Amino acid sequence: MLEPQQAYFAAVRAALMERYPDSVYDGALPGEDTPYPFTYLGEFNQNDRETKSVIIGYIPVTVHNWHCRFDQRGTVSARNAAVKEVLRNAQHPDYSFLVRNVTSRIIPDYTTAQPLLHGIVEAEVHFTPKH
Repeated sequence: MLEPQQAYFAAVRAALMERYPDSVYDGALPGEDTPYPFTYLGEFNQNDRETKSVIIGYIPVTVHNWHCRFDQRGTVSARNAAVKEVLRNAQHPDYSFLVRNVTSRIIPDYTTAQPLLHGIVEAEVHFTPKH
């Protein structure tokens, strides 16, 4: 059986790839020639504890959206909203997920030669195994 964070990551990745088939990345950030906007699946960690019968816990998640057009802030906002929807609806046959404490923001990003808009969605996803 997959670790809960990997099961959740796979469900989120599949749903986002369905929405944005050519602009979702994970692992290494895409190269500089990658077209904007794009989504990057960032951190999916796991904090768990054992009860008498199961392991329960939560998964802190961070998903990033980037765009190169400051005049299209709405595009980043819409992608942040889509990510939040996907996070809230992700399912897996082995686990139940409950999304709590979702935050999103859009900030300027000057880490490249071209200024970018950087959307960040963070969530705390609680999990329990299905029996």
